[in-house]
Amino acid sequence: MMAALHESRDGGLWFATLGGGVTRLKEGELTHWTTREGLPSNRVLAIADARDGGLWFGTQRGVSRWQAGTITRSFGEAEGLPGGVRAVHEDEQGTLWAGTHLGLARWNGKRFELLSPSDGRPGAAITVLLPRAAGGFWVGSGNGGLGYLQESRLVPLTSEEKPLASSILTLHEEADGTLWIGSTAGLIRWKQGRFTRFTRAEGLFDDIIFQALPDGRGNLWLGCNKGVFRVSQEELDAVAEGRLARVRSRLHGMDDGMRSPECNNVGWPSGLRSRDGRLWFPTIRGAVAYDPNHEVAPAAPPPPVLLEEVRVDGRTVPASEWGPIPPGAERVEIYFTSPSLGSLQHLRFRYQLEGLDKDWVEVGPEQRKADYTRMSRSAPPS
Repeated sequence: MMAALHESRDGGLWFATLGGGVTRLKEGELTHWTTREGLPSNRVLAIADARDGGLWFGTQRGVSRWQAGTITRSFGEAEGLPGGVRAVHEDEQGTLWAGTHLGLARWNGKRFELLSPSDGRPGAAITVLLPRAAGGFWVGSGNGGLGYLQESRLVPLTSEEKPLASSILTLHEEADGTLWIGSTAGLIRWKQGRFTRFTRAEGLFDDIIFQALPDGRGNLWLGCNKGVFRVSQEELDAVAEGRLARVRSRLHGMDDGMRSPECNNVGWPSGLRSRDGRLWFPTIRGAVAYDPNHEVAPAAPPPPVLLEEVRVDGRTVPASEWGPIPPGAERVEIYFTSPSLGSLQHLRFRYQLEGLDKDWVEVGPEQRKADYTRMSRSAPPS
């Protein structure tokens, strides 16, 4: 299983795996490093650049240093690292940082030391360490803590008393400082000190966002455990500003070349936009890349929705008798479909019974039925 992706300064693509060590793809050649080459564990969770051109690997058993093809040194529990390292970062001053399940650890020249709560740390279970455009680096955690560290001071955007209501899985920062946060509770935009959350209710295909990668054409590509879907950043901004109710999501999965539609997020970086513009996503069956330089056909208009069957209290109502629901009905079932020639996994349906449903109900292709029970005990539809 792929855990993390990274592009080194020399153009090599690096793939960290859960069990197979780390692999480099450079000039068409694959090279592998495992415990036989000096890694402390074949479960590699994180990759980061070192300032001198080397690399740092975060593993299940600590941090390793790679230089010119060789694992030169490793740090583990003996040096103060508590267990697996999910994220690693070397800052502008050359200080090494490691994100662990107990919190953020800093190398002091002799051993690693954990930042304490009094240091304003964003919580335990550090998941993301991302360089910040204005200096320092972003820190995200699995308990919803988010902030940035600059000049040895951690500035929290959330606190342990007021975290985001989800685990932070990925971060992407725009040139203007806007931060896109992928989480277990949707996509979150942080802009000018304000958080805005987007979920399926606002048009996203899924609520668990593993990756958020820009394609340079005004779109974000979001990885989830059902595939990769694309949304317009202009539409996201319009929803955040109240000018639009929902965004449009376009899903890409096995019909578009993926071996498995299930992306994952178990390490950092959890996704990659390489220098050639390709977008890389880790999946349970390896890495998948999309090239936005190859034009994707514009989305076709949504296909029509057809009613297949209506049942009232278990009795099928002939189509010639479809009309007002008779008084006293206890249960109404409405079956629907669409004559789309595209992939079934791309279909999404929305329905609403005025007077009963407060908002639109969204379902996928596996549930093409609206089911209402205890109708006689409910307020009559308006």
